[in-house]
Amino acid sequence: MKNYSWEILYMGFFLPGLFSLTFFIEGIYKIHKHENGVVTLILGTLFLIGLGIFYAVIMPK
Repeated sequence: MKNYSWEILYMGFFLPGLFSLTFFIEGIYKIHKHENGVVTLILGTLFLIGLGIFYAVIMPK
């Protein structure tokens, strides 16, 4: 793996990862409470998948 600064890793992957996990978990919580949370769950899942693809393309092993 190339040498990337911690700021790039933090801003590029850690913060968006927390944001997408928040969407995902909020969707699960809303579905559990029988509210409308399917859209939030789908957005969180898509964002996590996109972040994983971005990580695989930008930082190959």
